[in-house]
Amino acid sequence: MFFKILIFIFFLSSVHSWSNFGIGEFRRIAYNNPDNLINWNTQELREKAKRLGIEQFSTMKKKNLIDKLERKMSLNRHKYMIDIDGTICKTENSNYPSSIPNYEMINKFNKLYFNGNEVHYWTARGAISGKNWDEFTLNQLESWGVKYTSINMGKPHYDTWIDDKAVNAFDFELDN
Repeated sequence: MFFKILIFIFFLSSVHSWSNFGIGEFRRIAYNNPDNLINWNTQELREKAKRLGIEQFSTMKKKNLIDKLERKMSLNRHKYMIDIDGTICKTENSNYPSSIPNYEMINKFNKLYFNGNEVHYWTARGAISGKNWDEFTLNQLESWGVKYTSINMGKPHYDTWIDDKAVNAFDFELDN
């Protein structure tokens, strides 16, 4: 029995190494919750429920009301997944300390965030080198004034991404 468990553990460790990059797994390094409802008082929550058209839930206990509000609000948000390098900054040869911010794009995506949408940044920084760029990336984006719901590391390194919902960053237009 012990031998079977040992073989199983070895198998799991080898499957994990099939990834195409060294440190290789998804890591959420920062998360902002603009609607942190747990800090709201009950009256504020009831008013929010009324504005969202779910006043029938306003008599619930705070915890249950928060659950209903979060579900309703998530239906009204659009979720954007945005790459960092080549989208909100110009980066050459993985030289991240010399990246040049593109404030036109940063302002465009900040507007999405301020309009109540979820803005999730993804990057493959370190995907090939194995270097951990987490803290540097977080500090860099904050110094550029980037607003976000989350910053995520561990995006796979690829040559071509094909997706039915993909939009080239420079073709993207805001709906006013």
